[in-house]
Formats: sequence, structure tokens, C-alpha cells
Amino acid sequence: MATIIDLEAESGSSPGSTDGSDRESRTDGDLSVLEKIYDASDLKQRLSECLDDVQCAGSFACFDTSPPAVSPGLFVKDVGVVGLPLAERDAKIIIDQCRQSPFGKGSATIVDTAIRKTWELDTHQFELRNITWQAYLQDVVISVAKELGITTSGIRAELYKMLLHETGGSFKAHKEYSDVVHEVQPITSGYRLCVTYNLINTCSSVLQSAADLQDEKFKLQKILTSWKKDKGLPSIQAYLLDHTYTEANLDYDSMKGADRLRAFTLRETCAEADFVFYLAQLEYMVTGEPEEEGYGRGGRYGYSSSSSAGFHELEEEYVRDLKLDTVFDLDGTMIARNVKFDEEDIIQEDPFADRDPDEEDCSDYTGDEGVYATHFYRNTCALIMRKDYRMEFLIDRLSKGYKEQPDDPELVKDLVYLCKHVISGLVPRSNTRAAYGFHPSLQPTSNPELVSVITASLVMKDKALIESAMTVNPKKLNDAAYSDLGASLHKIGLSFLYEEKMNHIVTCIPRLYERYRALIAICQGYCQAGQRDISLSGLSELKAWIKNKIEEALDTVDSVTARDAETLLTINDCYEHELLVPKIIPFAKRHMANMIFLNVFLTNLSHHCKEGKIPSDVASKVSQDMISEWISLFEIDGEENPSKRQRTSYTSSNRSGGSESDVDGSAESSVSGEAIADLIGHCLSLGLLEEVDQVIAKLMNRMQSVAISVHDKVYLPCLAKLFKIIQPNLDSPEVFRFRWLFLRFVNMYEKRYIQEEPIRPTNWTRSACGCGCPDCAGLDRFLASPTEKIGNFRLAEKRRKHLVGRIPYNTHHTATVRSGPTPYPLQVTKTEAAWQQDHTAWKQRQTIAHQKLRELGSKTALDRFMRPVKESTRSENPAAFDFPLKECHSQAGPEVINLID
Repeated sequence: MATIIDLEAESGSSPGSTDGSDRESRTDGDLSVLEKIYDASDLKQRLSECLDDVQCAGSFACFDTSPPAVSPGLFVKDVGVVGLPLAERDAKIIIDQCRQSPFGKGSATIVDTAIRKTWELDTHQFELRNITWQAYLQDVVISVAKELGITTSGIRAELYKMLLHETGGSFKAHKEYSDVVHEVQPITSGYRLCVTYNLINTCSSVLQSAADLQDEKFKLQKILTSWKKDKGLPSIQAYLLDHTYTEANLDYDSMKGADRLRAFTLRETCAEADFVFYLAQLEYMVTGEPEEEGYGRGGRYGYSSSSSAGFHELEEEYVRDLKLDTVFDLDGTMIARNVKFDEEDIIQEDPFADRDPDEEDCSDYTGDEGVYATHFYRNTCALIMRKDYRMEFLIDRLSKGYKEQPDDPELVKDLVYLCKHVISGLVPRSNTRAAYGFHPSLQPTSNPELVSVITASLVMKDKALIESAMTVNPKKLNDAAYSDLGASLHKIGLSFLYEEKMNHIVTCIPRLYERYRALIAICQGYCQAGQRDISLSGLSELKAWIKNKIEEALDTVDSVTARDAETLLTINDCYEHELLVPKIIPFAKRHMANMIFLNVFLTNLSHHCKEGKIPSDVASKVSQDMISEWISLFEIDGEENPSKRQRTSYTSSNRSGGSESDVDGSAESSVSGEAIADLIGHCLSLGLLEEVDQVIAKLMNRMQSVAISVHDKVYLPCLAKLFKIIQPNLDSPEVFRFRWLFLRFVNMYEKRYIQEEPIRPTNWTRSACGCGCPDCAGLDRFLASPTEKIGNFRLAEKRRKHLVGRIPYNTHHTATVRSGPTPYPLQVTKTEAAWQQDHTAWKQRQTIAHQKLRELGSKTALDRFMRPVKESTRSENPAAFDFPLKECHSQAGPEVINLID
């Protein structure tokens, strides 16, 4: 007889299917109006109703008496053919070849005849040789598959063992495969011989209505979408599954019956709604005092029990504890263990009421001390949580457990594992396996997760983990993380400051302003944690270390932003000018090629001077030195070279002060037009007129040779900002020197950008376009003729096509005249299309140029500003401008063209 003992799923194909287009339309329709979820109770009710409705068409187990079976043709190794029914003599011979059957207890395999008294043979010790047996067996398998509610196409039976029970043989009640209560009653006489098979389902399909399953997916999708929108709802929920699974079989492919369908529905829907779905072993433990004897049926140890299973009823409960024993990814990878959990986050209402525990641990009665019993309830559950909460939840719960049990090595191991798992999600994916060597299935990247890791690493005082967490992505950290680090120094010890790990934490922060803020946060966290008990020597030591790190930053940081310029003056105030000359000014000079940084530094320097924080002579000397050095380095790149792709050192800036990259992360060599104008403004405010003239001369000398794009990206923003700076003082002698720069640019822009107006052709001469072949030579002669407008070229089709291919697109009209003798002639009619296109483009450039030049300022103000230059130009006396054109004498004087209409 055949005993079916397991149903294994060996592939990940999905149950049910539906037409994709139908699903799409239904999803859009169903999700267009979302029902509001009012509170946690409402959320649990909706999830429960939705998941409870997912039911399998068949049963998990089935039992039947098959019709008279054919003889299997049993052959036992070293025995021979064995006839059936089994004779006593053959039974004893077979027993000589067998071994006692073991059973599993936890992770151990035990042989104990008091629990299981059975003999067994492995498949290599016997054969079933009757060829008709397989056909009979297949009929049984098909029948079983239908009862279980799965398709028959991919199911097969795999021979497992042969079992032999003699008189007295039995197997006491136990759970096989986690939640199947199985028992073999004692044999009263004779023998029982059976073969067992594993059922293998290779297609993993179930007989479930695709429409019904899809309906539940849509319902769940609506719930999850509403849940996601309301941050006030719980971040996690647990749904208790129908079956309990072993840790070895806790994965998606091992789900049974309705659990399989729920897992499919959750997996598909959670992925679409930014939720995650895990499997977990949940354990609920209740410890209390059993009821005294006399209040019910007598139980163990002199106490009563009203439970039919023999468990003690608890009269008074002392301790309740709920945890996730283990948490698994859908592929069976364990990602956490011993995670604290709240009963209120279980979807089913009162899940442990009115049920017997799965296990009881009861103390012995001694007479001196009371008796207590601990009940254990175990379930496999599906964890549903917001995607951005998954690692934060696991780590925070393990951290709480660590605080209660800091000496638990398994808890520490799991907490460290999860922390590294989060860190791995922030490491470039190509390096993850090499760096950490574990399954990268969770892809954690959110800031709350990283903060949770830092908190956990600080709680554990794990220096290596602290280093990894705080250096993997410093941009994700705020001041609070560094404040927590400072607070932890009371427990870790100030000696940690001098370790390379701490040095790495600080030096991996790339920007000066970020590093300074982090160091200040460390100090503040240390002071706040210590409060009044803080050691003055400890604080002094910490402050000395911070000063040393700031000096190191001023020596080593190799790229800057505008915020760094602001931080320099903050550092100067903090240390009362002590670092100004030896550290701050050299740092600023090293990075003054970044004009935005230089402008912000000079502006803040000026403000500090006006506020009396820096002596005026010091500020003036520093500003003059830096501007002079900057002018010696200042160049505008971008040669005009049509044959090569332009590569320039300037960057485009917007009209409000530069792009975001200019402000927060511009390159050292960036040149911003507005920044140039700001620096000229600094020179004017400091009376550095010679330096102003040097900048103007460089701008004018490069105006003609740079690419025209530099005019748009550098010159126009520069002059627009500069005019705003000088407009309040247009009549002052210092401002007069800028008039020539403005007029020269206006005329140069017209000359280089708009160019000469295309002249309309006066005859029919057109540009040659041939390749030099005889046919093209005839075409070129025609194009060169000033009088011929239409030309005919009688050629074969291939040669006609060649001529058509040589004529520029949309310049001349071509047509094949398909009449008369062959080959047909190609007729080319000259047009003015080329000139019309050029003229249209010229007018467009003229319009664009006028629009851009209006950005320089108002027409009235600009006319008043440039009028003296125009009049002097007419008198051909440019020397009257009192402007040092030492580097400009080779250039011809500009024509006066009024483009600002």
C-alpha cells in the first residue's frame, strides 16, 4: 500500500493566471477611488477579511482505501523476491536487513523504541520489479492530486522507504513536518509492511479560480495603497498562516494549500505597492501559576488540568512574551532571529485564546516553593511591512533585546548581521558580496535604517561596526548621529578618539563645513550626556582633539563649496583669530580658483570687518592679496574650433547666482560670469582699480577667440550682474572704464553670433555639389551657369539617384520626367531655397540676440551709459576714454551698432 507523506514544491511558478490587459484595466478602475482606513483596528479587519478569503480548492491531506492493488514485485537485497501477503518467515528475514527507524526531535535525530518502534529499509535495499506497478501508482497519484487541489500535469511520486511494523510496533502521536499530527497505533498481531513515497509537484500550480484569486489581489492592492498613504497607521502587521512550517522548509516554494495562494498574492501585490513580505516563526510564551488541585480533573504534579491535551490551566499569569523566533526571506534566507513583537500587530483577533499550547514546561512540586508552568504557542506567520521600515524594525527590536540581554551571543551575532546587511545596501552593489559575503536580498538604503544601525552599534560599543556605519555614506547622516557618537564616548572611552577607526569616521566627511558641524555635534553630544558630572579634563581633552581635527581639515580638504567659505570665518570666530594666518588664509588661497568660494569668503570677510570681528587692515590686506593672486590665475578657456568638441573651464550659471552645483559642489577650475562680476565689485569696494582694469583687459582680449557659447554662458551673465553693481554710480569716474567693455561686447556679439545678413542671389549661379564623376561634372557645370534655371540629365535610374543624392536637401527641386524614350531624364530646377533658409536663420539669430542683450539692463540706462563711447567713437578718439588698452591695441575699434531696441 502507498502512504503519501509529503508534498514538496520545487519550483517558483505562480498559481493562477489572468489576461494582462484585463488586469491593468481593472487595477486602474479599482484604485481610482481608495477607501480610507480609519485606524489600526480597521486595517487589521480589512487585511483579515482579504487574506481569509483566499482559499484553496482542495484539502491539505486526503485519505482513501484503494481498490485491490497489483503485486509490486518486491525484491529485497540479499533476500530475493518476497511474496505478498507477507509470511512470518519472510518478515523475520527482512527485519535482519533493516534498521530501527529514527524520529526527529528539534534539530536532532533520535532512535527510541519507546516512541517509535519501526523497522525500515532505504531505497537502495529493495526494488519494486512489477512493470504494472508504476501504472497503478500513477492512477493513485492522479487521484491524490485532485483531492489536494493541485494540477496533475507536474506531479510525481518518489519512492522514499519501506517500513515494517511487527507485533507491538507503533509510533506515538507526533507532528511530522511541523503541523501534521501523525500516529501509528500498536500492532496487536502479525505484521504491517508498507512503502512510502514523497509527492513532488514540479509545476506548483493549484486548482484555483484565476478570477477569484485576481479579485483578492485587487482588494489587497487597494488596502496596501491606502495603508501606504497614511503614515499614522502601523508599519507592520503579521498574519498567522494555516500551517506551521519547520525552519528548513520556511520559504515561498514550501507553502501549502491556501498558504501557498496567500503567499503568491502577497508577493505580487507587496512588490507593486512598496511593501515587503517575509515569513517568520512566531512564539508566544506565557508563564504563570497552575490552578490548584480540586478545581478540575487531576493533572501532573498534583495540579489540575481542564485541558483535553493534558496541559495545565494557568490560574495567574506572571510573564507574557511575544517574539519572532526567526525571520526568513521568501527564498529561505534567515535574516533575523529573536525579534521582539507586539501582539497588537497580529492581524487575527485574540490569536492565542481558546487553544491549547503547543508545548508546556512545568516545574516540579517541592512543597517549599510554588509551582509554575510556561506555555508556548507557535505559529508561522506572514509579515507585511512598509518597505522603508523593514530594517529599522528588525534592528530596533533586536537593539531592545540586546539592552535586556547584553550577554546573549546569538542576539549579538544577529544584530551585527543585520547592521552589516543595511551597510551592504549602501555600498556599491558590485562590492557587496566581496565586502560582507551574505545574501543581498533586502537592498536597504533609507536614512532611518542607517540611523538605526548607528544607534545599535553605539549601544553594543562595537567600534568596527560604528566605523562601518558612519563611513559607508556620510551624506546620509545628520548632526544627531554625531551627537550620539559623542554621547557614547562616556561608555566607549576617550581613548577611542585616537584610534584609526575614529580618524576614519572624521576624515571620510569630504566637505569642510560638514566636518566642522560633525565635530561640534560630537562635542555637544558628549556635554549633554555628561551634564553636570562631566569631567573638566575629559572635556578639555575632547576640545583639544576637535581643534586638531579642524587644523587637519584645513590642511587636507581638497574641494570646496560656498558653505566652506562661510565656515572659515566661523572657525576664525571660534578660535579668536588664532588660526586665521597659519591655517584659514592659506586654505582660502589654495582654493581661490573656485570663484564662487572666493566671492563668498571675501563677502563674509567684509561683513566680519564691519562688525569689528576682524581688524580692517587685516581684512583689506587679505582681500587685496587674494584678488591679486586670483587675477594672475584667471583665464577664460574655450577656443573657437569647429572641428573639435569644445572643452572649456567655465560653467553655466543661472540668473539668480549660479546653479546648485556651483553653490554646493563646483569644481576648482569653474568660471562663473556672475562670480567674475562679484569679484570686480569687491575690487571696486576696496579701491583696487588697477586690478579692475586687469580683469577688463582679460575679458576683452578673449572676447573674439573664445567659442560663441562662452559669450552666452560667461560674458552675458557677467555683464548683466556687473551693470547692476555699477548702475547706482554710472556717472562716477571709476565706472567710466566699463563703457568700452560693454560696447565692445555688444558689437562683437552682433558680429560673431548674428553675422552678416545673407545676400539674395542676383543670378542663377549656385554652389557646386558633385563628387567629381562625369555625371556630377555635368551637374556642376549646370549649377555654375548664371543663366540656366532648369537642367535635364538623361541617365539610367541608378545614375539619376546618384545625382539626387549629391544635391543638398531642400535646395533645388528634382523630378524624373517619365515620358519619351528611356533612359528618362532627371530634371533639376534651381531655387532660392538655400538663401531663404540662411536668411530665416539669420533673422532668428537677430531676434535671439536682441532678447539676450536686453538682459544686460534697461535700454534707457544702457543708452545713457554707453552714449559717451558712441560719440567718442564717431570722433575717432578712443584714447579719450582714459582706459589702459595695453593688451588691446592690436584690435580694430568697434563699430557702433544699436542692438538694444
